[in-house]
Amino acid sequence: AARNAFFLVGLVGAVLIATLGLPLSHGLRLSVTGQKMAPAVFVLAGIALLADRLLAFATSVLCGLRRFDLRNSLAIFAALGRGVGLVVLLKLGASLIGVMLWQVVATAASAWAGQVMIGGISPEFRSGLGWLDWKLVRGHLPYGLANQLATFAEVILWQMGPVIVGLVLG
Repeated sequence: AARNAFFLVGLVGAVLIATLGLPLSHGLRLSVTGQKMAPAVFVLAGIALLADRLLAFATSVLCGLRRFDLRNSLAIFAALGRGVGLVVLLKLGASLIGVMLWQVVATAASAWAGQVMIGGISPEFRSGLGWLDWKLVRGHLPYGLANQLATFAEVILWQMGPVIVGLVLG
């Protein structure tokens, strides 16, 4: 049930970013080149969010299994993969679309690595889509929704400053 919830949250977020990003980008006062890249950038950002939710599922399972060693290894792998790749791409003069594409690839690779780790220690927790068992979910839904809302609010509060500056200054 949890894997489906992570996937659905990621999918809904991806669709929202991809569809709402374009109209919202008009308020950013982008250059002509930026306006042309905006649709691809927002679609890639949505896909990156979906991959990130799948990575979050893997890290949550590893924490639940009390395999903090593997969870930390996965976090290091993800951070180094993203960081080194971004530095190399920027040194090579990659475009914003290239950087966003790397973000998708690196995050998806990290999510896959997490699934491999889970499969090695507890294959029953590996990700896979299936039907939700509402009997199992119903009792945990209030806590789960409150937890997701709190996490969302935290992210919004931390990211609001840069977003406002970007919208005001363009």
